[in-house]
Amino acid sequence: MKVECTTYLTANENFDSKYFRIPFCEVTNHNVLIAGGDIRYNGSSDVDNIDIGIRRSLDLGNTFLEEQKVLCNQRSVEKSRILDACILVDRQTNRVFIFGHNVDSNALWEHTKEPSAIEAYMVYTYSDDDGATWAPKRSLAHLKDETMVSFFPAPGKGIQMEDGTLVVPCQIKTNEQEVPSIQSCIMISEDGGNTWAFPGGRVEAFSSECQVVELDSGILMLNCRSYASYRRVYLSYDKGKTWVPHETDSHVLVEPYACQGSFDKITVDGQPLYIFVNPNSKEKREKITLKVSKDTINWQEHVMLVEEETDGYTCICHLDHLLFIAVERRGNIELYKVEMNCYKS
Repeated sequence: MKVECTTYLTANENFDSKYFRIPFCEVTNHNVLIAGGDIRYNGSSDVDNIDIGIRRSLDLGNTFLEEQKVLCNQRSVEKSRILDACILVDRQTNRVFIFGHNVDSNALWEHTKEPSAIEAYMVYTYSDDDGATWAPKRSLAHLKDETMVSFFPAPGKGIQMEDGTLVVPCQIKTNEQEVPSIQSCIMISEDGGNTWAFPGGRVEAFSSECQVVELDSGILMLNCRSYASYRRVYLSYDKGKTWVPHETDSHVLVEPYACQGSFDKITVDGQPLYIFVNPNSKEKREKITLKVSKDTINWQEHVMLVEEETDGYTCICHLDHLLFIAVERRGNIELYKVEMNCYKS
């Protein structure tokens, strides 16, 4: 099996940064690959001076153009940061969106219980020229209600539904006592990204970073980071207003205690093939493995990309049958290319 690998963000080389984390990637309508991650200037910590950066490739990941900063924090305090980016392409207009979690505080949002105690919310930018230039940063702080410490994107990528609806996988940190303190959810736009809305539904389980695909027309599947060694998997039949557990919830796809995973869907011979990548271990963030399923119920291992322990986060995108999988590894971010033609009849 042919697997190609290149490094697109290198510590102590790109952006004058000591560390990179939280990969994302997507291919535009014009076959421009946009890949990026957190620019963690001083090291691996989640709480530090962090911006979001990208590199573009015009030859599907063989070579990359110069780096670009696309979302920069306000430098209002020492550890102001924008992190955990999510990318999304509107296939009808080719507009590329990048969302990030803006935190203007030296505090950890995870440990904050009162919304007024921390300045944390979602921001985004967009490009109409395949990522060559980017619009000024915009705030989505208005989507938070009085119970939310923060409403922010899940790292990785979003999708566009068959009816044109844009879907961004998200998370909520809440101070409500009767529900889990962190919950997975989505944000949608039905007007090409001119306005964004939170549909209101949250996964009932304690969960956080998630990725989304559309199954049959109108049915969304949310695959979520859990804290119990298995992925939480939920379905929505009403664009995120409500969520119900899938039959594989909490017992099929393993993960080490609390780690992000990535999820995608391609079409082979007119049939869907679902792709999942994460550390295939309950013990630690090791054995980054690509798994495939034709029904989202029965999964089989396709290839192990990285055996050793890593930071663990990944992102999948594709062009036809060619997968691009961004993987964080020792402060760098690598891009793996895997051809899935073997599933054609």
